[in-house]
Amino acid sequence: TVDELFREYLEKYAKPRKRSAHEDERCIEKDVLPYWGSRKAKSITRREGILLLDRIVDRDAPIMANRTLAVVRRVFAFGVDRDILDANPFLGIKPPAKETRRDRVLNDDEIRAFWNGLQSAHMPESARLAIKLLLTTIQRRGEVVEATWSEFDIPKRIWTISASRTKNGIVHTVPLSEAALELLAAIKKDGDDAIWLFPSPRLKDKPI
Repeated sequence: TVDELFREYLEKYAKPRKRSAHEDERCIEKDVLPYWGSRKAKSITRREGILLLDRIVDRDAPIMANRTLAVVRRVFAFGVDRDILDANPFLGIKPPAKETRRDRVLNDDEIRAFWNGLQSAHMPESARLAIKLLLTTIQRRGEVVEATWSEFDIPKRIWTISASRTKNGIVHTVPLSEAALELLAAIKKDGDDAIWLFPSPRLKDKPI
């Protein structure tokens, strides 16, 4: 089944090799398994793949449709490599949304307005703190969201991101400002004894 193929992909390929394996998991569980989970993987057609992407675009999430295509194409390619499938129906399907490189950066006034606006934004406190930590450390979203407390040396004011979690595969040492340390104190207060800075509210052994 599609569900069994995805679970094998997750355990045999994604988790051992990809820092973003949990993103693949979240993507498939949200937009693929509810419709195809019990279906035979060999029965999925190219047309059904296109309609799946259309469904995501129609809910006003075109970039997520691109991401879903990339993941599901990878899952089915894995199935071909493992001799589970004879062909990958997602080969040749074009991403439904055009993406452009983002060169826009915020100036000081915009950063200040954004920071202050977070206080009244309708979002979970964990998301608010994560965004503020992004701003104060200038690190990538995945590096912040997947951070564990073991990476931080608070007395030395250092955050060490392992090579397995950085984009270039090199250990990255981040100096922590006073603002970042204050945020970490607030996060720790809300996070109890969690391994992650931002544990999932449903699955405590995974980040949000």
